Amino acid sequence: MPSRSPAKLKLFVKSKKVPVGVREFSVPSARGPWGASQSHIRAVVYEVILDDAQTRLMEEAKLLSNGSGLRLEVVDLGRMNPLKRLFWSRILGPGLNPSLGSPAPAPTERLPCAAPALPA
Repeated sequence: MPSRSPAKLKLFVKSKKVPVGVREFSVPSARGPWGASQSHIRAVVYEVILDDAQTRLMEEAKLLSNGSGLRLEVVDLGRMNPLKRLFWSRILGPGLNPSLGSPAPAPTERLPCAAPALPA
């Protein structure tokens, strides 16, 4: 009999890459017919962070999953490639698009229609 996996809670977050420093290093390179030399290269070092609201949301989701026995799955849209993001938006359907940068579109507003008066 197959074992049942616990239900899961899926949390969508969007991280940001923030530059935190520059690292310099040298690599050997061939220069002309006279042999090798050293080239100095600079690279920007990034750190991936969540804003305060998303960090708080993740902590609350951890508490909820630990208390209820749910398995927590965190999906980071900031690290996901555009093709996967498009796939997830199609899976979740309209109104549940995980594009945390913009709010979900508002539902269309229904205007009250006047029913024709019935003759008395």
